[in-house]
Amino acid sequence: MTISIKHSLLSLLVLGMCFVFGCKENPPASLYQDKPSIGPTLTGVSPNDSALAGVSTVTISGTGFSPVREYNFVNFGSKPATVLEATATQLRVTAPIFVSDSTPVKVAVQGQELFSNAIAYKLKAAVAEFGVLANTVEEPFGITCDTAGNVYVSLLSGGGTGLGVKKITPAGVRSDYSPVFSSSVNKWTSMKLGPGGFIYTAANRNAVFRIPAGGGSSAPWASVAAANVSFVHDFDFDQAGNIWGGGDNQNIVRVAQDRSVKGFPFTGDVRGVRYFQSYLYLATKNDTVWNIWRTRIVSADSIGPRELYVNFTSKFGSLAGAYALTFAADGDLFVGTDSVAGSLAVIHPDKSAERFYPGLFSGQIQSMAYGKGTELYLSRTGSTDALKKILRVNTQKLGAPYYGRQ
Repeated sequence: MTISIKHSLLSLLVLGMCFVFGCKENPPASLYQDKPSIGPTLTGVSPNDSALAGVSTVTISGTGFSPVREYNFVNFGSKPATVLEATATQLRVTAPIFVSDSTPVKVAVQGQELFSNAIAYKLKAAVAEFGVLANTVEEPFGITCDTAGNVYVSLLSGGGTGLGVKKITPAGVRSDYSPVFSSSVNKWTSMKLGPGGFIYTAANRNAVFRIPAGGGSSAPWASVAAANVSFVHDFDFDQAGNIWGGGDNQNIVRVAQDRSVKGFPFTGDVRGVRYFQSYLYLATKNDTVWNIWRTRIVSADSIGPRELYVNFTSKFGSLAGAYALTFAADGDLFVGTDSVAGSLAVIHPDKSAERFYPGLFSGQIQSMAYGKGTELYLSRTGSTDALKKILRVNTQKLGAPYYGRQ
C-alpha cells in the first residue's frame, strides 16, 4: 500500500512538471513551412531601354516565377500588365497603357509572400497628341510632311473658320505657313509635298492648288474640268511626278507637271489615294459599300484594269468608312477609318486585316502622312471637340516612299 501511494505521488509530480515546463513533443506543422520565404528575383527586362505603352511585348527574366501563367502578377508602377506566357525564369507580358520615363517593374507570385526587387523601365507613348495648342479647339484636315520631319496641316477653328496651314517641327513648335485661300475654300482635304518644295493641295474642287516653297499664299495651279472631273478630294504623285487624283466623279484624273490633264473612267466617291509599287490605290464608297481598288499605272496616258484589292465593308462592317490611305515600306496598307473599325486599320499584303493598336484610338481619321521615320501623323475628327486633334503614331515600321517629296 505504501509503494502504491508513492508511485501515485510520483506520477502526479511528473504530470505537474509537464504542465509547468512543457512536455517534449513535436509542434504542429506551420501553415507557411512549404512556401518560399522570399519573393521572385528580377535580373533583366527586354527590350533593354524602353517599350511602347499598351503595344509592346516585354520579356522579364529572373527566378522564382510560376510556370502557371495566371499565378504571376506584373506591375509597371501601379498599372498591371497582361501576362502572355510564363516559365520559372521568364515572363512575356503586354506593356500596360501607362507612359512614364521611369517606372518600377515588379513581380508577385501566388504563394510567395514578397514582391520581387524592382527594375526601372521606360514606357513611351505609341499614340500621342501632336502640335496641339492648350485650351484650343482646332479641327485638322489635309496633312503632309517634308524630308526633315516637319508637319504641315490645314486647320479649322472650333467655329469652322479657316486657320490656314501651320508648320509644326518634330519638336512640336508651330508657325504660320500659308493663309486660308478664301472663306469658301477654307481648308485643304489633301496636301502633298511636290517637286521644287511646293505643297500641292486639293479642296474637293475641280482644281489642284499650290503653296510656294517656304510658305506663302496658295493659288490654283491646274484645272481638271477638261478631264470631266468636278471634285478632287485626294491625290498622290507617281515616280514620274504626275499627280493622280479623284473625288465623287465618273473619272479619276492625271495631272502632269506641264499642267495637262487626262481623265480615266472610274465611278465612285474616291476618298483616299496612294501610289505604291506602280499601282494606284483608291478608297471609295459605292452606295453603302466601301472598297479599296487598285489600277496599274502603265504610263501617264495608260492605266490597267480596275482591280478590287479589298472589300473594306466585308472586313469591318457596313458602318466603317475608309477615308485615307498610306503604305508602310513592308507593304502594309494603313486605312484611316472611324471608331467602328478602331480609327486606324491595317491591311497586310496577304489581304488579312485588323485594327491597328486596338484600344488606343477613337474618332475618324481624315488624312495621314508618314514622317521621315516610323512616325505616322493623323488628322482626326469626331463628334466631340476632344477628338479633333493631330496624332503622332509610332508604327514601328518605316513608311513607303512619297514620290512628290525629294
